[in-house]
Amino acid sequence: MRCGGCVAVCPQQILKIRYNKKTGFYDVIMDGKQCCKCGKCIKVCPAATNESSEKYIGKYKKIYLTSSVNQNIRINATSGGSINEICRYLLEKKKVDKILLVKNEPDAKMLAKAKFVESEEELLENPRQFASRYVSIPLCSLLKNVDKNKKYAVIGTPCQIISARRILGRDNIYLGIACSEGISFKATEKYLKELELKQIENIFYRGGGWPGRTTVFTHDGEIIEQEHYNSDFNAIYSSQIYRNKGCRFCHDQFANEADISFFDFWNVLEVKNEKFGKSGTIVRTEIGEKLLEKLEEEKRIYIEETLDEKRVIDSQEWILLLKEKYWNHWTIKIYYLFINIFRLSIIEYILPISFYRFFSKNFRRWIYLLKRIERVK
Repeated sequence: MRCGGCVAVCPQQILKIRYNKKTGFYDVIMDGKQCCKCGKCIKVCPAATNESSEKYIGKYKKIYLTSSVNQNIRINATSGGSINEICRYLLEKKKVDKILLVKNEPDAKMLAKAKFVESEEELLENPRQFASRYVSIPLCSLLKNVDKNKKYAVIGTPCQIISARRILGRDNIYLGIACSEGISFKATEKYLKELELKQIENIFYRGGGWPGRTTVFTHDGEIIEQEHYNSDFNAIYSSQIYRNKGCRFCHDQFANEADISFFDFWNVLEVKNEKFGKSGTIVRTEIGEKLLEKLEEEKRIYIEETLDEKRVIDSQEWILLLKEKYWNHWTIKIYYLFINIFRLSIIEYILPISFYRFFSKNFRRWIYLLKRIERVK
């Protein structure tokens, strides 16, 4: 799953993170042969207990649409800015000492890196730096040698939340981000190739309103923007071609082990009418419930609307069908086999973006067709 948790807990410190230029992922490698077979890496690995569930959303108390009262935060976050608002509150009120998350970093290999944030000012200064990064970062590798006397919050995808909770324990705060798949940095490289750019100053995948914009800053000072939902990058991302292979077996879309989970509410009317962004918010635990109540009480977060489970599922139906029902279907296996061969041939770099749009649209259509076929049966 490439979450990095195994690197953090290895007592021999023989597991290392290394960037693989060929795949566009960080790999975990064994540096030496002194493995003591303690099994700690398996215990924190989210893939070790990756079971399908009939309940798409997992256990929860309430589901809302929320947003930050700070308009700058709301507009420049991925969707609604509630995570940024909660993080700043936790640091200001000293509820936690540090927050582990992924941040935009133009000098890093994937233009992003995992880091501990200790200052609320950093989150406030440029909220777009903390909006979604469509790359796979081994976040949990930073949990090596953490101070057990300090309290942490972790912002991560489902696999990262599972691993972090197993490493740090329950007396910390976990904010999960819905995740369809981990994606290779090769997807970004392909997108930049379509723009005829070899090197750039920076890229933001989301933010700038909702559903957001993919924004590229060139070395010449030029700014290239596409609306996210219909962008060339989203077509590349959704084609499944650059999907992490381990994510093909993941059944957790909504970070079921978090205290609060956040997601994009891809409702048809919401996509059409919403311009500033709202955070789909699944409150799961008492810790999460009290935290959200406090932020609403202090007028830092708006609770815009209460959602029922059906509307949430409908807003992300195709990916939930894939993850929970059809991930092991023989036609999906054939598609992934085709992708493996396709990527080995390295011809994806010369194909036009229309090819990716075709596969992106028709892969989703095929998922819905499988659903209809199942109903007929």
